[in-house]
Amino acid sequence: MSSLLKDYHSNINEYYQRAQSDYELIWHLKTHHCLHYGYWQPGTRTLREALMRMTEQVALHGRIAPGDRAVDLGCGVGGPAVYLAEKYQCQVEGISISLFQIRQARALAKNKKTGSVGFSVQDYCHTLFDDEQFDIAYAIESACYAVDKKELLSEINRILKPRGRLVVLDFFRTGAQPNEADEMIMKKWTESWAIADYARESDFETQLQETGFINIKRININKEIYPSVKRLYYCYYPGVVCDLLFRLAKNRGRVNYKNVRSAFYQYKAFKKGLWNYNIYVAEKGGPGDT
Repeated sequence: MSSLLKDYHSNINEYYQRAQSDYELIWHLKTHHCLHYGYWQPGTRTLREALMRMTEQVALHGRIAPGDRAVDLGCGVGGPAVYLAEKYQCQVEGISISLFQIRQARALAKNKKTGSVGFSVQDYCHTLFDDEQFDIAYAIESACYAVDKKELLSEINRILKPRGRLVVLDFFRTGAQPNEADEMIMKKWTESWAIADYARESDFETQLQETGFINIKRININKEIYPSVKRLYYCYYPGVVCDLLFRLAKNRGRVNYKNVRSAFYQYKAFKKGLWNYNIYVAEKGGPGDT
């Protein structure tokens, strides 16, 4: 691993460790165990319901069935992996570069007595799994952290069984050409979450094809995640005040300062049409597939 990549991974680890308190306060991480936007349908009343319904999108589009073996690529604190293993009687392996989060995921699985889920510290671009081990691979707001998205997709293709399913739920740059001011908004947003950059939709779709995936489908769910976009934005102004007071008391640092401001940048960038939230579904192809 290059020194630059080590530094990048270190920044990601530091971000999630230091921002944990923010997620516990705003996203109820200790009880909901999820680090994604959620999926708001008509009748969805609470954030907990929205988070659960987003995980259900993985099951729906991944066509998860009892006995399937799934891998959660960037599993966070383990909520989706444990939920899917319990509800669908499948086996799930969750991986993350964050030992801090893996320890929480293991504790969650132990507390819920979920024996069909395991968690390990691994780089999802270079896993320790053998070839063709999984029926389903999914990534919920984690593929964006790959510096080289094509490298990630190649590794996913390697560990999937023939006709294995891939489900990616994430932020993607649109075809819009941002001006200098808009690009600065995107840069400040990605930096606030320790992300190198988001993939452009057209580039990601080309990379899926180049790495051997077929039956590629893109599903835009901007409407379904917009309540969370607004929720974060509404937290921004009181968050700035609270952050200032805590930093004066030396209880918060630069990472938290940037994390609070991410709520503003994600909203402004969304309103300018600079990003979409998409679900990508694809299958691992084989000889003769096009």
